[in-house]
Amino acid sequence: MKTQNAIDAWSLEVVRGPDAGRSYALGSGAVVLGNALDGEPGIDLSDQERTAPRKMAARQARIDITNGSATLRDLDSPGGTFVNRQRVLPGEGRSLQAGDVIQLGGVQLRVSRAGTRPPAPTRPESRPAPPASPGPARTFLFAMKSGASCRSWDDFLTVSAQRWTDLRDELTSGRLAGFLASIGRPDLMPDPNERGTPDERLDAWIGRLPATRPAKPELDVHPRTLVIRAPVGGGTTRRKLQISNAGYRLLKTTVRVEPEGSSWLRISGASAGQIFVTMEADELTIEADLPETMNAPLSATIVLESNGGKIAVVVRAEPGASKLDEATSPTPIKRPASFGLRERIASQSESSRLVSWPIAASLLRALLAIADRLVPSAAGSPGLLGPAAVFAGIGAVLAGALSLRGRGEGKDLLPSTLAGAILGAMLAAILVALCRVIEAPFLGTFGSSWLISCLVWAVIAAGLAGTSRLLIPARLEPETTP
Repeated sequence: MKTQNAIDAWSLEVVRGPDAGRSYALGSGAVVLGNALDGEPGIDLSDQERTAPRKMAARQARIDITNGSATLRDLDSPGGTFVNRQRVLPGEGRSLQAGDVIQLGGVQLRVSRAGTRPPAPTRPESRPAPPASPGPARTFLFAMKSGASCRSWDDFLTVSAQRWTDLRDELTSGRLAGFLASIGRPDLMPDPNERGTPDERLDAWIGRLPATRPAKPELDVHPRTLVIRAPVGGGTTRRKLQISNAGYRLLKTTVRVEPEGSSWLRISGASAGQIFVTMEADELTIEADLPETMNAPLSATIVLESNGGKIAVVVRAEPGASKLDEATSPTPIKRPASFGLRERIASQSESSRLVSWPIAASLLRALLAIADRLVPSAAGSPGLLGPAAVFAGIGAVLAGALSLRGRGEGKDLLPSTLAGAILGAMLAAILVALCRVIEAPFLGTFGSSWLISCLVWAVIAAGLAGTSRLLIPARLEPETTP
């Protein structure tokens, strides 16, 4: 019974992550893997991905352990779950064996099972060792400087997926060639005179390994469908595609846009029209030039063709940007925050400002004069009590109407009208103070009539309108006739 319990004890060991070598024990039943379990039973791997560029989902995958067997299932994660660089399709179960490597985002975990041992080599006592064969006929141990070890040709595939740079260093330093010579496999020794970069030489060597798993790259792209909402006023919108190599060798990809006449969509950077090499993952930036007015959707296809497969990504541009698209889409022009005032002024034509601003200033000053008659004060200099009462009443009425119109309920009517009255009284105090300061130099010259005061405010407003033409040009010019 003790032996049986040891054999049934499954665990996961971190092979790529900040805490490489850390082990997580798996109990019986279902175990959820992710980075935000929110108290749900499982293994929280958020501390293992940290700054990894590829992130797993909150609930990425689930391992079911029943009757001594372990099965992995993907929980419809956006980036996918991989076992030995092969994707586990949603809704399908993948049986796990000791030594399998699970990848979730940027974290890789090796499956372990207590009681398992690599098979020992068996040779007849009366016969010499057999000659080298193309298959994995013997067990060996190759210890890398980085600490990783390989006991079979399949382990070299796993290490190439996890630590490509370290394995490349073993090849360029000659340690790998010396090891192959020591185990009687000179036929697999890398040729030091072989052409190409160190990465290409390692890729060619991996392709010659007598492994049981296919040593080839595999292309994976996310997302497979991309919908772009046209921003207001058109412009260039950028999106990114995640290119992943789910295989064991260098992924060499070319990308193009179909049909050829789709000039509104292009590939950004050096990737356009060239072969780019991916060891693990890359990002591909696409740019969409969208017109100011879209009468119909635009559609095109980005075709990625590689030595690890061919994938077509459908790109569709539709009229009308949502708030989410406007918040996440980069735009070539950054506009300073102005709480809407600058935009409102820019949307008004310059001729309209020269007419409407003086009229509005005159009417406002006339309203102050009328309100001042409720509580008379010195001529030409409005008092505060009358304007405060009038503006408080106007503010209360407007705020109450907006409250009823916005929610259709009466429970907020009293607080809204009170707030409107306070704001109206504060506005009256500000306007009265401005009148006393600005009109003082003119009262002695032109007299003390409130009509003269209205004229003074009209002139000031006209000056402000003229100045605004220089500081905030109109965004939309009015149509003119020749």
